[in-house]
Amino acid sequence: MSTTTAWLLERQVVETGQVRPAVALGPSGQVSLVWAGHQLHHRFFAAGVWRSEIITDASTGHACVAYDGKGQLHVVYDAGAGPPGRLGTLRLSTYFKDRGQLKHAVKTDDGWVNNTIESRWTGHTNTVFFDLVIDDEDQPQVAFVDEAHACYARRGPTGWTVEEVAPKGPGTVRLAVSQAGLPHLLFARDKTLVHARRDEAGRWQVGQLSAFVDLQEISVIAGPDETLHLAYMHCKKSNDRLMVAHYQAGEWSKPEMIERKGNNGFGNAIAVTRGGVPYVAYRAQKSRYWAGSTRLIPASLRLASRREGKWTVEEVCAKAGWQHALALSADDEPWLAYASTLRDGISLANGQVQTCAAGQGYSERVEALLHKLRHDKRLYLTNRGMKTAIGTYPPSRFWQATIDGASCTLHSGDLEEGGREDLDTTQHASEEAAMAHASEALLDLVSILIEPGAE
Repeated sequence: MSTTTAWLLERQVVETGQVRPAVALGPSGQVSLVWAGHQLHHRFFAAGVWRSEIITDASTGHACVAYDGKGQLHVVYDAGAGPPGRLGTLRLSTYFKDRGQLKHAVKTDDGWVNNTIESRWTGHTNTVFFDLVIDDEDQPQVAFVDEAHACYARRGPTGWTVEEVAPKGPGTVRLAVSQAGLPHLLFARDKTLVHARRDEAGRWQVGQLSAFVDLQEISVIAGPDETLHLAYMHCKKSNDRLMVAHYQAGEWSKPEMIERKGNNGFGNAIAVTRGGVPYVAYRAQKSRYWAGSTRLIPASLRLASRREGKWTVEEVCAKAGWQHALALSADDEPWLAYASTLRDGISLANGQVQTCAAGQGYSERVEALLHKLRHDKRLYLTNRGMKTAIGTYPPSRFWQATIDGASCTLHSGDLEEGGREDLDTTQHASEEAAMAHASEALLDLVSILIEPGAE
């Protein structure tokens, strides 16, 4: 396994538990992080700073997010479902009848506008049982599981139209929409892949594919050339493997195995660039899919991409939590949101240092330093509540900034010897300005006190 990208990892939210994050990137560089709980939360990057808001006060279980071409954020969520447990599971039972409403929200200039897709909705409790895609007409399309059926919904001028597509048991349903606007639903039934596609006459063509068996945790996306890209985990007798296949001109390709060692493919999420390059984010771990401890053990979060006929795998985080999500920016840069640890919040990762999640105006000199240090795996950057810290190891020296309202205090210390000394305290016009000063000051300290090439 090779690593070719200098990943920037920054914790954005703390003390959320092991919730499932959703991330979306807008056409003008917007970054949105959404997660469910006793309320539906939205953290977003705007006007040079990170901000937070509540989309709805309703208790929610999961959410899917996507931007349209006009820069409006769409969210589909289950209202009244009850928040996910601390380990990311909703209920112990297979179904929870009449659990709530499947709803859609869009952020307009006047705020959030909510509407109902399905008012008496029942979904499978242990997985994401709905999916969201924005089509080329900037309209949301949704696939979801309602009791024993895979369903499809599209919003039109008069509201939502819902169709029952095919019988289905418990589990995930995924949606892809072709450039022509035709939907494809993919899901597992009896551990075998089912592909339901709507033809140009409006009829659903449903087929069960015997070449795709013993599968779990699927994801799918439509590429710019009408190709469908499918990722799934193949649960063999001896191990779990991440597999990728493609659908083009009415035919499925032979599945490709991405890694041949260990158990991998957990929580796979697939995305594709405008040039047709697929990315797959997934976890790799020692435990098998059915092991009861898999949600408790930190796993390796990885990203695979296929270029010039060859798959390359990079490790983004060695000890990530159970949940994660993948999105590509307008410049085709990969971004991942993931549960940092078992109970310690949500982090963002992206592969370009100069467009890091903090977005606080780093100079070119500091960008070059960050790139060098991260490439050498000598730099860490964390964001815990109102504190930001930056440092290197080895040695164990660290620098920290503490934000108290509009006040910023810089500290220095040693991880091995212990202790911390105050360096400077400054007052600013706002908390956002204090955070911006803290970030720039810390990076300036590192650039002065650390020789980039030192071992």
